[in-house]
Amino acid sequence: MNLQPRTVRMVGVGLFCVVGLAACSASIAASSYDGMLPEHAITTPAPAPADGEADLLAPFPTAGWLDDGDQFAIVLGGSSSCPSYPVSMVVDDSRTLSIEIGQSGGPACTADMKLRTHVLTTPAGLDPTGEVTIRYSESETAVLPAL
Repeated sequence: MNLQPRTVRMVGVGLFCVVGLAACSASIAASSYDGMLPEHAITTPAPAPADGEADLLAPFPTAGWLDDGDQFAIVLGGSSSCPSYPVSMVVDDSRTLSIEIGQSGGPACTADMKLRTHVLTTPAGLDPTGEVTIRYSESETAVLPAL
């Protein structure tokens, strides 16, 4: 096979991008499993639904401390064929943590809802002696209680 130098460069760039994307989209969780938080997780009670409405899609509580605050777990919902997972996290201040959520699979995902729990190591700079807010996006949050 006789490849022109330009073709070789384009193939090389394509491989670099694929490898780079795979590395960038890996989960940062120490472990993950299907289902809700473990029973021993320290959580904040679920908020009451507004005006008698049931929030069947909100798996409260969605975050809990584990191992005396050394770790915490978050519950994410999504398609079973394209599950969501934590990609990165940033400590905004000692009581606020932002987590970027990625999604695997695609381009076609099943229209079902599956819950998956992700266990993460508590990052330096986060103070578990006070309530900690976890931001998943502009509108989604979870709260870890003070330990």
